[in-house]
Amino acid sequence: MTNTGGTAATYELTDSPLFGVGVTVTAPPVCTNTSVLPGVGDTTPTCTTTTGPWALADPGTAIAAAVAVPVVDSYTVAVPFTVDNTSTPASRTCPAVGSFTATGLNNGATLTVAGTTSSDPGCANAPPPALVTHAKTITAGPVLVGPNQYTISYQIDLTNSGGVPGGYQLDETPHFGAGVVINSATCASSLAAGTGTPDITPCTAAPAPIVLVNGTPFNLATAGTTINVATTHRYALVVTFTVVPGSVTVATNGAGCNVTPPPPTTDTGLNNTATLTVTGGTPTPSNVCAPTPPALVVVKSDPVVLGTTATYTVTVTNTGGTAATYELTDSPLFGAGITVTAPPVCTNTSVLPGVGDTTPTCTTTTGPWALADPGTAIAAAVAVPVVDSYTVAVPFTVAPGTPPANLLCPAVSPFATGGLNNRADLTASGVTTTDTGCGSAPPPALVTHVKTITAGPVLVGPNQYTISYQIDVTNSGGASGGYQLDETPHFGAGVRRRIGMRWW
Repeated sequence: MTNTGGTAATYELTDSPLFGVGVTVTAPPVCTNTSVLPGVGDTTPTCTTTTGPWALADPGTAIAAAVAVPVVDSYTVAVPFTVDNTSTPASRTCPAVGSFTATGLNNGATLTVAGTTSSDPGCANAPPPALVTHAKTITAGPVLVGPNQYTISYQIDLTNSGGVPGGYQLDETPHFGAGVVINSATCASSLAAGTGTPDITPCTAAPAPIVLVNGTPFNLATAGTTINVATTHRYALVVTFTVVPGSVTVATNGAGCNVTPPPPTTDTGLNNTATLTVTGGTPTPSNVCAPTPPALVVVKSDPVVLGTTATYTVTVTNTGGTAATYELTDSPLFGAGITVTAPPVCTNTSVLPGVGDTTPTCTTTTGPWALADPGTAIAAAVAVPVVDSYTVAVPFTVAPGTPPANLLCPAVSPFATGGLNNRADLTASGVTTTDTGCGSAPPPALVTHVKTITAGPVLVGPNQYTISYQIDVTNSGGASGGYQLDETPHFGAGVRRRIGMRWW
């Protein structure tokens, strides 16, 4: 407000916002008398609403005459505002100079002096609204840290590339596949770029424990968390989990999901979703996925017994979405009196050629027999489980007199000796698992003989006769047996045997 006249005057001064659509005053402005000379103009402007008009100078405010220089009363009006997504480029742009059209940050000041009113607008283009986006990445893992236990690290970056500060809420939801059990998790927040701070509850600057439940959202940043312009908030999570191999399914192992991510809410692999809800907006998910680590299971069949050979089948199955390596050994746990008579014949019987260990090493009678050396590779299960198969044909004998109890499989512990019990040990993903196969051993050989006279004595010459004997040797036992047979005549006096042309 400037007076260049030679006479003092009084005036009234008001100010009104003429903001465009989507540009909103968020609080009453801060109005200040900033005149150079103290005590001139209205020293207590009244700005108590968000809509205006704001009373910068009440009616009757005095202004002195201009004697040597113009007299100037000065006021500032600091208006807080926000720009939302209902704004458009047109509604954020100032109108023509001197226009009182409501667009941009247009603002009109109205002066009333001596019954005459005049107005003057002032305008600046409004900035674009906040544009808060988020991106989730896997920064490390899965890393094996214990028996079938892993860690995986996720990072969520939220960036405001708009023109004004924005507000948001951030939630975290794991969508892991079957057989993956969450053990624990930590979260840390940091300012990756820009100004201000992210939400530090519960994600403090140092990693802090949080409780994640599969399929349940966990709040990382509360609604209304402010993010400044040109700023990035970062949230880093580390999840520790265990794979239960027998519970993993091919359908939910996430094979290939690191290349083609699944839908955000699908429980598969190590799928993990961060959901951003911008203030005034709708939830937006961002998910990343890694395949389930290896899930290897060993299964050993009961033996097929043919004579004195017991043949076992051992399979190693991977239902995980990740390839793996393993070691597989086999050991006899036969009952006392049952003896392996020669190294078994061990064979890779996998359906697909060249998979598993193609040269099992079974060179002793005591075991353990190396069906697959350490580092044997097994592929990821993409459409069906991957199965490596081996057979072990063990020749054995049962000693005569072996107690019947020793021929039976153990009843108390599957790893005890008894019958034709046999164990397979699989070592993979930092843990060794065992399965046994057992069958009852046949009873030992029971070889008996019976001698009979089948004909004679028959007169064949002067005082000469023939007599025929038969000896039957029978094995009525459960195993093959061996024997020696000797023949000794014990004829009475006066009886001689004739063999060929000789008499005895």
